[in-house]
Amino acid sequence: MMDRTKHDRLDSIKLVPVVQKAASAKPVEQSRRMADSDVLQPASSRLSEEAQDLICLFIEESANGVSGAVATATFRSLCLVSKAWLSPARRRLYRGPFFWRSSLTWRTALSLLSTLQDSPSTAHHVRNLAKLSSWSVSLSRQVLPSVEDTAHFARRRQTISWSFQLAILDACPLVTSVSASVQTPAELNSLAKTVKGLKKTLRSLSLSSLIEPSREPTVAALKSWFARADVEELEELVITGLGRESSKDLADLPTEPTFGVRLDKLQLVDVSISFPGLYAFIPTQTSYLTSLHVTFSVRYAPSAADMTSLVNIISPTITTLALVSQNSSFGPSGVYPIPNSQSQDWRPQLPLAMFSHLSEIKNLTLQGFQNFSHSRLEGLQKHSPKLERLDLKHTVWDSDNPHSPSESPFSESTAIATLDAMPNLLKAHLGWLPLRYPKVYASLHEAMLSKAVMIDYQTSLRRCAACGEYH
Repeated sequence: MMDRTKHDRLDSIKLVPVVQKAASAKPVEQSRRMADSDVLQPASSRLSEEAQDLICLFIEESANGVSGAVATATFRSLCLVSKAWLSPARRRLYRGPFFWRSSLTWRTALSLLSTLQDSPSTAHHVRNLAKLSSWSVSLSRQVLPSVEDTAHFARRRQTISWSFQLAILDACPLVTSVSASVQTPAELNSLAKTVKGLKKTLRSLSLSSLIEPSREPTVAALKSWFARADVEELEELVITGLGRESSKDLADLPTEPTFGVRLDKLQLVDVSISFPGLYAFIPTQTSYLTSLHVTFSVRYAPSAADMTSLVNIISPTITTLALVSQNSSFGPSGVYPIPNSQSQDWRPQLPLAMFSHLSEIKNLTLQGFQNFSHSRLEGLQKHSPKLERLDLKHTVWDSDNPHSPSESPFSESTAIATLDAMPNLLKAHLGWLPLRYPKVYASLHEAMLSKAVMIDYQTSLRRCAACGEYH
């Protein structure tokens, strides 16, 4: 009896682990499956698309301005990690195929073009072609290197450059930013058809011209070109070297903006038209325009009335304004440019009235002008409280009283008091300041340093009113 009881107890003891093992079999199997899945699927593959996009964005921003080759190599490596990374990495890799490149061979360019033409899904990733123009010119010089830069070779290189630009643009239907250079009116007309096909997505367009001045399209022809291109969603426009005025244009210049597109940023560089002719490119709805950059051709200088009228029209919303005059020769080294009618160094003038209309301005560039003064600086201090950056490079200071030749055009104490009263100023280039050797504007530097304002200027000697010599 005792033996049987003992035997029953032994059986019960043996059965306990058997029952427990059977009950725990399922969790063990699940844990093994999870372990196997962790081996087969790395943690990165389980990231959401949003997380992957944030990682790719971080790579882009980290490489911006440092090393584009590093970002390109990183995205290429990500494409090979797994299928989960292929789509986001490829999307970033082809978003701007010319943007980060420090070098590009003709063979690589043809390979890229072939990929975009043969794979529409890849071509749909392309958004930024802002450097297409410069790289196409570089490629054409690789194909036709020439010791003698003759007109014949120049035309052939431009033909190669234009063919490459057009092929890339035709292959990429969802581009948002484009730069293109044209050498003939026929190329410009052909470009209108391509741009029209991008009208729903295109936001930024840069046109540069290598057309001979006598064959450049007139302002009226350019307006017709934009009408045919139908760039209804365009936000940023850059025109370099395009546009001239015919005798018919001069007889019928606009007196107000006539451009029908709602531009946010407009940049006109070396455009050979008079100041009222600029209205052909300024949007009629100026409430959208926040940035205007105009570089005046050496063949034209704006009048004070034209400048005041333009600033008055764009002033309600403009936050960045750059007016750059190329009508200035900087004269002998170390000699202060004399702002008067007898001087060979002739620059356009800055009307005092324009400085009372820039209430929203944050970045102001006025380069190559003749008569900046303390009264104009005070006008900015009173009417432009949001001003952060002021650039007067190559601009000459003049006395507020032109009838007093002995009056110095620049007073350090007055400038310090005026700049000190600008609450948001971060950086200022004060242009040409007359110096009497060995005077240095130490007080100006110390006062602005205490306000964390960066100050720069150009220094030179000035003609002495008493003896006529430079001191």
